[in-house]
Amino acid sequence: MPVFAAGDDLGSTSRSLIDSFFEIAQGVLPLDGKKTASLPQEIRELSHGLTDERGERRVGYMNDRATLSAYVRYFMWWNLVRLARLFARLPLDLADGDVAVDIGSGPLTVPIALWMARPDLRARKITWYCVDISSSALAAGEELFLSVVARTAAEPGSGDRPDPWQIVRVKGECGVSIRKRASLVVAANVFNELFMDSPEPIEALAKRQAADLSSYAADGAGVLVVEPGVPRAGRFVSLFRDSLARLGFVPRSPCPHEGACPFPGLRHGKWCHFVLDATEAPARLRKLSEDAGIPKDRAALSFVYSARVASGKSTGDASEDEDVADTPRTEIASSALERVSKLAADASVLEVRVVSDPIRLPERRSGRYGCSEIGMVMLTGNYGAANFLDGLASGDLVRVAAPNPKRIERDQKTGAILIPLGRSPRREDRS
Repeated sequence: MPVFAAGDDLGSTSRSLIDSFFEIAQGVLPLDGKKTASLPQEIRELSHGLTDERGERRVGYMNDRATLSAYVRYFMWWNLVRLARLFARLPLDLADGDVAVDIGSGPLTVPIALWMARPDLRARKITWYCVDISSSALAAGEELFLSVVARTAAEPGSGDRPDPWQIVRVKGECGVSIRKRASLVVAANVFNELFMDSPEPIEALAKRQAADLSSYAADGAGVLVVEPGVPRAGRFVSLFRDSLARLGFVPRSPCPHEGACPFPGLRHGKWCHFVLDATEAPARLRKLSEDAGIPKDRAALSFVYSARVASGKSTGDASEDEDVADTPRTEIASSALERVSKLAADASVLEVRVVSDPIRLPERRSGRYGCSEIGMVMLTGNYGAANFLDGLASGDLVRVAAPNPKRIERDQKTGAILIPLGRSPRREDRS
């Protein structure tokens, strides 16, 4: 499956909910004309507080109504755009009676995005434990959620107005006690506020947070972490994936394999992230971005979704004394060659998740870096294959023939295995 649903793949109700979110927010956190006019300035100041002026931001900043209002109308709205497109393709399946935990929930961005994106889940009785240090954000989020639910009543075939999922607001931080084990544990845009400035090594932070999140998960549960699509976040997500593997969780998305992460986000290296074309976002949101002086042409994220296969049982090749995300390139290369030989012997195809933008190569060729079970690869081609590569969306999954282990070539810059495409390979069905 592709990482993101195409814009047209979202139902009309889902698109309408995203497009009209400013009006939904206005019903919960109303602004008069004067405050609406000053909104771009509030957004610009909040943006500084979340980035270059993080050290001056006070804890519980979202308890301030003006700050919360700016956050909801800008940052939350952009997150809904990203998350809805992600959730529409993510293999989440919650059943009647299931419990979900949303750490750092703020104004309930995750439950709202999931309700928007997945009409198949709206009729199921799900209880959400929404955890955050800001009681004001949680209260506003529940009102926003109920407003979104109310707008789905007119959806074709919906019958009566759907019952909303049960929201349990929990004031606290990750590690706070929850009464029930969860089928889904989510932390979206939470940990970057820690690993960007914390004196604690990011490796230790990822290990500790993976243990904390997994403590909420029942057998068979999924854990999802989403962070901004920047190198430091990609590094954290790679380490977090590895820590979860040690705790018995198998990566399900975006990874097309269960082995070591070939995009560990080391200094000056490649990191795993996926981008959306911002022109598909609501026009009013794009205009608000421009007025605030922070226009966007792309929206990016890094994430990993892993599922628990057995309590306390490690998976993959990791041992307690080994950090897979820091394995030397020579060892990764040796392991990759072994897997290439096995694939070739089995006459297998190789699934590759496209991670990079198109890259212009000599002789009118194009290239795209990708993630696979043999490690980092670069798909290359010219003519029709180049057109195919250029037309792929970020996060698309393609199937190619396994490379010949006797004729392995590598990208000089990254060490990625080069896979020339003689013709357009198969892209997995986007439907």
